[in-house]
Amino acid sequence: MSHQSFLRDYTTSRNTGFIPTAEIKEITIEKYSASLSIEMNDPGMCSICIKDFQQNEELGRLKCEHRFHVKCVDFWLAVLAACPNCKVKLERNQDAT
Repeated sequence: MSHQSFLRDYTTSRNTGFIPTAEIKEITIEKYSASLSIEMNDPGMCSICIKDFQQNEELGRLKCEHRFHVKCVDFWLAVLAACPNCKVKLERNQDAT
């Protein structure tokens, strides 16, 4: 079973707070740069996959200001609609429904 199949089956069998990424209103996509790392006061690493951000890589920034690789945060939000770092809950964008 693939990771994506597992997540789909898991979220449909449990009430996990799943919200599709496209419907999360508090997510912003931005490109990583060295200056952004300084601004973030952060080691420049995704806390989901534990890999360093690369120059011009797309990051997803949540309303709490935590940043992750877009693919990583997509997988995370498929399971739980909350920040993996601080657990702040995310809300559905009313325009997406």
